[in-house]
Amino acid sequence: MDRATGDLYVFATRTSDQTGGVVCIDTTAAATNTDPFCGFTALTAPGESPLYGRDH
Repeated sequence: MDRATGDLYVFATRTSDQTGGVVCIDTTAAATNTDPFCGFTALTAPGESPLYGRDH
């Protein structure tokens, strides 16, 4: 959580291509905006962050 901006950062997997990364959510806009998404930064290549692990 960046207290100065109100942005919350969480690790996530982008389901469309199974890319792992960090999602930004603008908590100051969340009460009035139905889409408080403020970005995604990829930390893996596509397919490297499967939702159910490699053995599933």
